[in-house]
Amino acid sequence: MVFGLWLRVYCRLFSDVAPRLQPRIDPMIFAAISDIHGHWPALSAVLDAIDQEGIHTVVSAGDCVAGHPWPNEVINCLRQREIPTAQGEWDFRVAKFLRKEKALRAHMNAQEFEVLKNTFDVCRVENIEYLRALRRVRTVEIDDIRILVCHGTLTSHSDRLEENEGDMRYARQREIDPANIIVTGATHVPHQRWVDGTLFVNPGAVGGTEQGETLGNFAIISTEEEPWSVDFRRVRVDGLQADSE
Repeated sequence: MVFGLWLRVYCRLFSDVAPRLQPRIDPMIFAAISDIHGHWPALSAVLDAIDQEGIHTVVSAGDCVAGHPWPNEVINCLRQREIPTAQGEWDFRVAKFLRKEKALRAHMNAQEFEVLKNTFDVCRVENIEYLRALRRVRTVEIDDIRILVCHGTLTSHSDRLEENEGDMRYARQREIDPANIIVTGATHVPHQRWVDGTLFVNPGAVGGTEQGETLGNFAIISTEEEPWSVDFRRVRVDGLQADSE
């Protein structure tokens, strides 16, 4: 009888305390970038804009190189700032160029192959090794929030999640890993999607162009309030100058 009374008291006390012991997601703000494509002035302008917001955490969804003539400057910056970066399709191609040159030439058009070869030729050895060592999916955990970063999808950096697709393909990615946030790239088009409790974010391209102008796209993701918000930003890049929008 005494044991039964003690057990009821214990259960009552534990039930009062239990809610306070549940995992809590702390609010945070971070920035996401993707598809730099070797555009160092655009990356520099984007990171300056992010720094001005007081944001310390940045993740990159890959395709760091190929397209513009500053691959070494871009990689040096990513390394120095220790920005978690997923391997993009062009990163993979540059890293594997020596071993797969013939196959790449056969499967790419002449213009794409020329871009690839030029990028490989100017990339320093240590930076090619950096591209080779990048993982297809990066996992970042900050304040109980689990973020996955990939270039195309969780299973392929050559695939992509398009803005106009239905929820099914997004849901399939969540079945692979139900992270809180999944950051992707590849399409160069900024967009977001909520699917079954996972926030998908594509920040657009840092090194993308629109009507001949380079647009440094990026996204600021905040979990400070429910629902979580995504603020898409861009800086116009003119040579080494940039004006924030």
